[in-house]
Amino acid sequence: MRAVDQAHTEFQGKPGEPAPTLSVVIPTFGVRSTTLLRRTLTSLSQEQRPPGLRGVFVVENGPRADAQAVCAEFAEGLRPVYLYSPITGVSHARNLGARHAKGEMLLFLDNDIRLSGTTLAAYASAFANFGTGCFFGGPVHIDYETAPAPELLPFMPDSVRGFALAPRQAQALASNQRFLGANHAIPKWAFDRLDGFDLQGATGSNDGGIGEETRLQDRLFQIGLQGVYVPQAAVWHFVPAHACDLAWLKQRYVRYGKTEALLALAAEPVAPALLGVPRWLVRACIENLLLRLRLALCRAPRAAGIGAALDAQRLAGKVSVYRNRQRAG
Repeated sequence: MRAVDQAHTEFQGKPGEPAPTLSVVIPTFGVRSTTLLRRTLTSLSQEQRPPGLRGVFVVENGPRADAQAVCAEFAEGLRPVYLYSPITGVSHARNLGARHAKGEMLLFLDNDIRLSGTTLAAYASAFANFGTGCFFGGPVHIDYETAPAPELLPFMPDSVRGFALAPRQAQALASNQRFLGANHAIPKWAFDRLDGFDLQGATGSNDGGIGEETRLQDRLFQIGLQGVYVPQAAVWHFVPAHACDLAWLKQRYVRYGKTEALLALAAEPVAPALLGVPRWLVRACIENLLLRLRLALCRAPRAAGIGAALDAQRLAGKVSVYRNRQRAG
């Protein structure tokens, strides 16, 4: 029997059984986030609450702002539990919240989302139908402060463009698809078995990489869990104006490059190098430079120039990892 079948046999929902219990974990950071956190908690307080809800845990990380005071505003109804970690990092915050949570399922939401009114109920229904041998996620729609320029939108990450799949009913996630970190749920037993999200990045150090949610979902697949898309479990993610311009996008691609290089280094030794940078990467940088020069000279469409410029940022992120490794070594 395949691992996924074993997981489903052991943890599948059964007719007449109550849905697995649920805890909500929300990381938050910085003074600017408190207004959005209030929006998120207001939205949660207006949700249809499933009987299996076992608490909302708000985890502030880094310098203290006003998150505790915002939580206190909802003490009468929602009663969020405020937790604090001086260690900056969304993975630290999520892991801390998960350790305190009592629910059989952990729903991770960002502090800048709003819910539909029936999001929690949709998750509870999916948990009852599929059990805790699966992990779950739903659509992430977008509330723009200022929408990105049309020519930038194709290059934006899904957290800025939005995420939704075609099915109208809950169904299995394809093996090449992953949910966004702003809206996904994981069985606590599996989260604990895998020791949660990567701490401070891809390699266990504060390396500037990204993708902790994707890597955890990769590991969930590896131990036999099936992803389930729940179309009714929708949220709306607030995207500020500064996250819709080219400067922000370039920094995002630098982080893509750092993450890819860090994972490559963890998987295999360094290839033949020039000043610590693999020769294949030096060659890729030269080819990108020549491409950008050619595009500028022939006045190519703006989209082609943007793509080449972002590729340059991704390569720069990779180079920085190898150069830092050489200096450290």
